[in-house]
Amino acid sequence: MKTIFVTTVALGIVAIPLAAPASADPVVADQMVGGMYNVHFNDGSLDDLTFKATPCGIGCAQVSFSNTSGQAQFYADLWHASFPPNPAAWRCNDGSVHRGFDEWTWDPATGIGTRVVVRTEAACGYTDHSSIPIAHRFTLTRLSGDSGQPGILAPAVA
Repeated sequence: MKTIFVTTVALGIVAIPLAAPASADPVVADQMVGGMYNVHFNDGSLDDLTFKATPCGIGCAQVSFSNTSGQAQFYADLWHASFPPNPAAWRCNDGSVHRGFDEWTWDPATGIGTRVVVRTEAACGYTDHSSIPIAHRFTLTRLSGDSGQPGILAPAVA
């Protein structure tokens, strides 16, 4: 019985140094770094945009345009950014602008993402507040240098 106990304790002591050390700040390859980024809309439906990203913790970045900012979180292998309601998020063909909000997702490995804008009021011939979201695909690239002024988050086109 003593042999089993001593063997168990000895194995336990040997196993402790072999365990991988826990890290308070794990290295995440897909973590966004601070700096300026360019957003190019692949279909040409919107002009290119620039924003500034500022790290706010592991898997977190503050995404700032000159007229709004939101927080991006990294989960499920994608970055997800939410922006507050915007009185000029949605533009109709007649040029009028309407309230809505933006939700962005992108793959940091490819830079390919989607900007989704949801209308929150009747507009563009729609008589109710429900909305089929507008989706605009984009490619995101990091610009050289961390300085510069972010652009304006312009309305999505209906």
